[in-house]
Amino acid sequence: MLDPASPMPLSALLQPPAGFDLDRAVGTTYCLDLGSAFLVPAGLTLAGFGDDPERGPSADAVVLLDTARRHANNIDIFCQAGGISAQESRTLFAYLEPWIHEVVLECGIFHPKVWAIRFRSREGAAHYRLVCLSRNLTGARTWDTAVVLDGEESEDVVDDGLSRFVRSLSRLCRQPLPVDRAGAIDRFADDLSRVRFDPPDGFDSVRLRPLGPGLGGWPFPDKADRLLVVSPFLTADKLDQFSRMTPQTRSATLVSRSESLADGDPRMLQKFGELLVLKTEETDNAEVSDRDEGDFSVWSLNILAEQPGASLRGLHAKLYVADLGKTATVWTGSSNATHPAFEGNVEFLVELTGQKQRVGFEAIMGTSEQPSGLRELLDNFIPPEQRTEKSLEQKLREALDTECRRLASRCFRGVVTVGEEGSFGIELVIDGESAQDGQELASLLEGTAAQVWPLTLGRAAAQAPQVRGDFAVAGFGPVAFESLTAFFAIRAMKSEGDTSVEATFVVNAQMTGMPENRQGRLLESLGKKDFTALLMLSLDPLEVGASATGVDLLTGQWEGPRPQPWRPQPAGLLELLLRALAQEPERLDRVELILRDLAGTEDGLQLLPEGWGDVWQPIWAARRAIS
Repeated sequence: MLDPASPMPLSALLQPPAGFDLDRAVGTTYCLDLGSAFLVPAGLTLAGFGDDPERGPSADAVVLLDTARRHANNIDIFCQAGGISAQESRTLFAYLEPWIHEVVLECGIFHPKVWAIRFRSREGAAHYRLVCLSRNLTGARTWDTAVVLDGEESEDVVDDGLSRFVRSLSRLCRQPLPVDRAGAIDRFADDLSRVRFDPPDGFDSVRLRPLGPGLGGWPFPDKADRLLVVSPFLTADKLDQFSRMTPQTRSATLVSRSESLADGDPRMLQKFGELLVLKTEETDNAEVSDRDEGDFSVWSLNILAEQPGASLRGLHAKLYVADLGKTATVWTGSSNATHPAFEGNVEFLVELTGQKQRVGFEAIMGTSEQPSGLRELLDNFIPPEQRTEKSLEQKLREALDTECRRLASRCFRGVVTVGEEGSFGIELVIDGESAQDGQELASLLEGTAAQVWPLTLGRAAAQAPQVRGDFAVAGFGPVAFESLTAFFAIRAMKSEGDTSVEATFVVNAQMTGMPENRQGRLLESLGKKDFTALLMLSLDPLEVGASATGVDLLTGQWEGPRPQPWRPQPAGLLELLLRALAQEPERLDRVELILRDLAGTEDGLQLLPEGWGDVWQPIWAARRAIS
């Protein structure tokens, strides 16, 4: 976390310890893209899974399918409603539908970026990990922070807020989670209450700080000898609160983005001894509007900072350091130095305390005479000659973002109907609660010129939902089986004169009428070689380095021509079956689940290797005999 010269990819932070496999993971993010979400099961499962520094994290499609299938019931990702970015759909995205849950808050936004993970060994031993980030689950390339804490269960309840935070997640969702899924998360939360996490090297103690209604508030002390605030976005009231912590002006340093400092209240900025920015800031995709402390949109303040689909450049880290006496405390996580972050949003910080000489202000920043660490990346902020007025485009963007939040908070239902000759129809229903609410929904849809379409069909299929009483509906069809999806894109637009802005986000609708054995039928889209590879991956851990990369996990798209990745040798499957029976018979259970899905399809059994039944039946009988 404190070494900017050693960046660490997310997949490396999620990797299981040697001899352990994923048992349960709950993650949170403000926004996400579906391609990046597929990094999670691979990163949580495959030791040695890494990122290409030029192209980002990637892996063969069969690897992704294997890890996605195996962990469909023990990974959950919570994000802000409206925070899923639109991108070209892939068949693999169907496996993400049960994992991704959208959160709606009455006031503020859902903004934490934290992962609670449990790994288990073959012997049943549990190992826990907490990863607290300042970055979202997207392909954004920004300067961020991360803290990784490992822990073990203890006999006593040692909960420091994490258990309460995880338990609250399913209650915040726009649509209720299935009972079994919500129950599994609650049981995981109970276990987390007994986990003692070890502080990282250099620190003596750790405390977990969930923030938000019913979770916790302002975590900082009243006094500090020296203070560092690193935050890309700012509001005057919180800058004033931070500045009051130190006895004299020169004791507080503020690091932010040039746009945020340029738009900040000069009276508040004068209370900091240093105003610093990154030496090379690239902020093409992040516009920050001029905001008055008493009149700003909570939604706009954050969505402009981390708009779904935008690849931000520059500073995105949130880091606070306070020296007091011989000790220093560091806070890092999701919270910006803004009013919403501490007065309504749901956020998460990790608080670390250690000796000042090891982790204090100068240990992290160095001095102006002898810069080191973070300070080597920074320059003094030079104020612009004059403040720029908010443009019409910025005003329209703020208004549209607010209306997108209102629209994303609705309940979305998808209804699948069976058509002729194997085709299907899909309806997206946007629910209201009353006739009056229906009028408000009609006004919202008309005011934003909203259009919707199933993500699998692409924007060419877009249409405006029609309001019928207290709900709105859009129908699509006939569509093929492969086009059935719970992900629907919503495009909203706002115009004034010649100026217009638009935003597109994705919702994960609650579906009814989906065909039975959908996962089995999706397997039919695999070729015979790919299916044999899937069987082998279920039997033996993959050395990812031997697999050519093919699918970019940040976009979900093939990188150039489809490569020829790792594939089984003709004699390899029988050897793996026998080895699994002798050493890890539970791996044969994974194969049996695949076969069950396949058996419910018309042509799926044709994917099985020749002579499969003669080999599999005696091996499975032996497996059942020892279970």
